[in-house]
Amino acid sequence: MIYFSGNSFPGPPLPDIDTCTPRGGICVNDTSLCKGFTDTWALCRNSQTCCKPSPSTTHPEPPSPENNICGKVTRITNKDFPQTSRIVGGQFAEEGEWPWMVSIDDEDGHFCGGTLISNQWIVTAAHCLERKDKAEVNITLGEHHQVVVTGNEELVQIDTWIIHPDYIENVPGIPYDIALIRLVNPVDISDHYIRTACLPPSNLTNDDYSNFDCYISGWGSTKGGADRRHLQHLDVSIVSIANCNQSWEGDILDSHICAGNGNTGSCQGDSGGPLVCNNDGQFVLYGVTSWGDRSCRTFPDVYTKVTSYLSWIENVIETHDHVEQNLGEIIGSFIRKILDILINFLKKAVEKFRANK
Repeated sequence: MIYFSGNSFPGPPLPDIDTCTPRGGICVNDTSLCKGFTDTWALCRNSQTCCKPSPSTTHPEPPSPENNICGKVTRITNKDFPQTSRIVGGQFAEEGEWPWMVSIDDEDGHFCGGTLISNQWIVTAAHCLERKDKAEVNITLGEHHQVVVTGNEELVQIDTWIIHPDYIENVPGIPYDIALIRLVNPVDISDHYIRTACLPPSNLTNDDYSNFDCYISGWGSTKGGADRRHLQHLDVSIVSIANCNQSWEGDILDSHICAGNGNTGSCQGDSGGPLVCNNDGQFVLYGVTSWGDRSCRTFPDVYTKVTSYLSWIENVIETHDHVEQNLGEIIGSFIRKILDILINFLKKAVEKFRANK
């Protein structure tokens, strides 16, 4: 049942239930009294409006880091990850806690995540983009809450995207589920809220991942456990390929990483987002959220293993950046030649004018 506001709704009256205050909100008659944001998804009795507090932000803000070292969280100086509470089973992230997190949306809202890996490139899942039109997709960096604007967000334009050429929809195991998005202009990655995750070294084995502290983040479904518009995060354990294959009946490949215990983890809307691990103080992108059980609660989640596609990522970036550089040089050379011709023409015109004077 979908309920619409307004007196003209011909159906039955709204139910006398409160889904606002049990989840940290306050029901108010006057929205001007709301110091946070109004939650239109939550119900209040007596036609009141649900007012929720603004998302958490650590104060005071540390000085600007003024560096672009990948994998560094500079906004939060003391990270603590209790293992209880909501992704599914995750918890609310603080603003700036995952500065490489990307929100990908269209006219229907957020539908996938992504990871900023340089000042002009984003990694996401191929299945996020396969049926989309570039003109209808928006990219937001520095996003914290899908409704509350903090001023640290940056809406950026897409130049192009490249889906892995071997990706095919609905193949068992969904291999090659990876894509790259190139931005029109480079972004500043030297502040707190927009930074990059590191790409992993190529020599890591599956056993190495189990030694790291790993985390997922996103705005995907929480199965009713929390406000999904507020960025969620969760610490996860890496599951061996052998154990994961027992759950997924042989669909897991060496180009996959499995994580989670089946009770908590990624869900719809988290696709394309990062699985990052803390490697000596720097967060490294090891996985791209790919697929899992529809209930989001039964089996380990499956991620595209980034190390399996490092060569492809590097080749795509190098090729496109090199083409742009060459194009820039060609255009620059052409403009210089036109200017030289124009200057010579003007010189001759002046000389001719003086001779005839």
